[in-house]
Amino acid sequence: MNKKVILSALGGGLILFVVGGILFEFLLKDTMADMIKAMGSVYNQNPNFAIIALAQLILSLILAIFIYKSNVSTFVGGLTTGAWICFLIIFWFDLWMLTTFNFMTVSMALFDTISNTALGAVASGVIGWIKGKIN
Repeated sequence: MNKKVILSALGGGLILFVVGGILFEFLLKDTMADMIKAMGSVYNQNPNFAIIALAQLILSLILAIFIYKSNVSTFVGGLTTGAWICFLIIFWFDLWMLTTFNFMTVSMALFDTISNTALGAVASGVIGWIKGKIN
């Protein structure tokens, strides 16, 4: 892997972790609380934040590789490319969750797909921007 992919993936991972925390823990706190209540004992009340950070880095690396291979080097280019990639990955996952877990509802799946696609798009924009700034 080259320097552009690694550095842009680190930047994107930071955005996913920090902005995701702000988005889901503060801005959408009430909606998230309702969804967590519906999950019952399936939800882990004390998640391991190191593993969450690792998961965000892995998603960011996937996005950075796609953006690198697509020759994207701007914020807007990263945003649009990443939005499509995230939408497809998250929509697939939510459809799978919808048919696998009793607590999952259509509205939860739509909320998750839209919010995480937006988060991934912003992170991908940063990935594209960082890639464009690195010589």
